[in-house]
Amino acid sequence: GKFYEMYHMDADVGVRDGGLVYMKGEQAHSGFPELAYGKYVEALVAKGHKVARVEQTETPDGTKLRVERLKKTGRKPSSAEKTMRREVCSVVTPGTRTYSVLDMRLEKDGGGFEPVAGPTLLAAVRERDVDGVLTYGVCVCDAPTGTFTLAQFEDDAMRTRLRTLLADKACAEVLVERAAAASNLVDVVRRSTTAAVESLAPGAEFWGADKTVDELDASGAFPKASKAGPAKGAARAARWPAVLQKSVAGGADLAVSALGAVAWWLRRGLVDLERLSMRRFEAYCP
Repeated sequence: GKFYEMYHMDADVGVRDGGLVYMKGEQAHSGFPELAYGKYVEALVAKGHKVARVEQTETPDGTKLRVERLKKTGRKPSSAEKTMRREVCSVVTPGTRTYSVLDMRLEKDGGGFEPVAGPTLLAAVRERDVDGVLTYGVCVCDAPTGTFTLAQFEDDAMRTRLRTLLADKACAEVLVERAAAASNLVDVVRRSTTAAVESLAPGAEFWGADKTVDELDASGAFPKASKAGPAKGAARAARWPAVLQKSVAGGADLAVSALGAVAWWLRRGLVDLERLSMRRFEAYCP
């Protein structure tokens, strides 16, 4: 409908961190009108929460028709099957805000819509240390504009280039491999930015370069790239953004892997295809 509601412990969070008030009833219950969605999501995300938005995905008539079809098969529908379908349609984190109509808020003077200010960049950092030589792969995503910036470079012991990049980009979230969480990489990130640091499982969540290429091919983010048959590489060169193709062809595996982590995080928020398909890729040169 036109109202979002939270119950139990979620309602407690909404009241404590979102500025909501409890509604009448024995159970904890709070909510707000659809028009105020952006305002309260911003308030909750700013306090470090991840916000999942659940919508009804069928009408009452659709529910009735679905139940009737189940009965015609000779099977008695369960209580869950009789319930109107609802699905998670968005997961909002500091680095995955896209500012659609729902993600805006009214100005105090009622003069129109404007996004709430604050960092919105999402970054992923992959580190490799071979005989004391540090190499970094970085991907920075500006979700509101759909712009991806890729970089791979060697750095000194003070991580001068990495720290400069992070200070320049002012990220809201930084993704690292879980194995790196125990290293001093996380300390470097936290000293260079105020971003929240998220640790992802290597391989499954923080994809390697090869898996990133396979996932992008299969996703359809870049049309027809996966239908080329024997000439798959040539088709990719023609259809993938030039910066991304050069990163793959040029062996910038750490940068491509960092892009994989960002793509997985955006997929978790259900906004990966709409961001990647904009084909806005840039290169960062220290």
